[in-house]
Amino acid sequence: MSSPRKKKNKGKKAQRPSAIRLKAFEAKYQAHFEKLGNALDLYEREHPEWQNECVYWLMDYSLHRLKDFIESKQEHEISWSSPFVELKFPVECRWFEENGEPKFSVNAGKITEKDLASEESALKSLTRLMVRQIEITTLQTVTNYAAYSQKRRRYTPMLDQESVEYNLRHSSPLSTLRYLSFRQEEIDRAIFGA
Repeated sequence: MSSPRKKKNKGKKAQRPSAIRLKAFEAKYQAHFEKLGNALDLYEREHPEWQNECVYWLMDYSLHRLKDFIESKQEHEISWSSPFVELKFPVECRWFEENGEPKFSVNAGKITEKDLASEESALKSLTRLMVRQIEITTLQTVTNYAAYSQKRRRYTPMLDQESVEYNLRHSSPLSTLRYLSFRQEEIDRAIFGA
């Protein structure tokens, strides 16, 4: 004779521990995601000039990095007589298709189960994501949403539809196509004449 427990669960699939953990993580994630949204809204209300503040942060960071490069004993190309450095701001994107059109959304970061394990680690993770989101949003505004997609050592400009149409109207299609995709070596050659 089988036990009553087996009869009770007969016909139902038992949830696997990984499925239970996933549901718990999703619930925690959703709760913290709402907190992040609320924190961003509050920050925007308390700092109406938040994008200008972020531009100052980025300029301050960039100038400190430039000073570090200039004063570095290992760096010989960047000096006070030639104070130029290229700083990149990489972001991850998620590519998808919507109504037959290719689209992408910017990813400000990832949250793991470990990030949400305690209130302290969740706070640190959300703070990191919040600052990153502010930086990304500011740079999108300052650059009019222009970016480069990098695949290996090949860069392709990512421009909004209006910029592409303007460029096509004001230059020949061949010259436009010529500059739409290029290699890192071509960038270096153009900048440094190498």
